[in-house]
Amino acid sequence: MKVAVFACLLVLGCGSAADRGVALPPDADAQDVRPDARPDLSVPPELESRLRTAMETWQQAKPICRSYEYISSQTFMFARSSRATTVRIVDDRPVARSYAAYAGLPDGGIETTEEWHESGAEVGSHPNGDPPHTVEQLFQDCRALLARDPKANFFYLEIGERGVLKECRYRPMGCVDDCTVGFYIGQFDCLP
Repeated sequence: MKVAVFACLLVLGCGSAADRGVALPPDADAQDVRPDARPDLSVPPELESRLRTAMETWQQAKPICRSYEYISSQTFMFARSSRATTVRIVDDRPVARSYAAYAGLPDGGIETTEEWHESGAEVGSHPNGDPPHTVEQLFQDCRALLARDPKANFFYLEIGERGVLKECRYRPMGCVDDCTVGFYIGQFDCLP
């Protein structure tokens, strides 16, 4: 299973047009992944329009999706590592969060370097992993990520079913290796 998850994350982590690597080292904490926007910049208008439409779609879908779970993943191509955070939300409250980090070995194998599960009051207690954010908080994170100079950055914004963000990232122009910052939601499921 570890090999399949790592291979999946590795595949998601590459590609020039949808560059999914991140600029942060594998030991960076989740706060580094969602930096504050510069107050003097705003989200480019075309992206803001897409975000507004997605949020409206989510608000319409939310009544039948009060409980949900998503997996946010990151891959570091040059560090040969990946990590995935699973977050479960029930009625706008995080109730569970799991994390797994993997490293590629010189022989081609994969090693789990960290793995844990939180539930109840302990959700959010581990320093690693993405924060246990609701869909609404992910929209806020995304706006902060996209409030960058469009002449200096490439932007990646993908909206999934129900208006849920699948990808929200930016990459500074001129940087090609593991320098994309943001998040990728590889799986999102409404729960009964």
